[in-house]
Amino acid sequence: MWIEKTPEELEEDAKRRQRKADKYGFFSFFGFLGFMVLKDKFIGPGGTAGADLEKPISWEEIYSNLFFYVILASFFGFAVYKTIKYKRSGAMICPACGKPASTGKSLICSCGEELKELDKMKWIDS
Repeated sequence: MWIEKTPEELEEDAKRRQRKADKYGFFSFFGFLGFMVLKDKFIGPGGTAGADLEKPISWEEIYSNLFFYVILASFFGFAVYKTIKYKRSGAMICPACGKPASTGKSLICSCGEELKELDKMKWIDS
């Protein structure tokens, strides 16, 4: 049987989602930063301006570009963080009959009960 989660359970879900978003944003930032540095060091910056961009660059040049790398990695890490923190399933469920439904359709089940967001519901055996 589907029942609504208590405010404490909803708060715990929010904290769990926050920790997950923090972790993935943090690792995405450093992973992307490391990828950019290693790519430029061993492959080259790339581009279509000529052969100069296809040669690997020195550590001194990488150090001079570090601010640019950090800014790009920050945008990437922030996007991952926001995506994970605010991602919702979008699924709806009828607490009375248990039928699933997707968002965008009517918010009333065929049995007459109002649909609830699946993220705010939990299943208990009765």
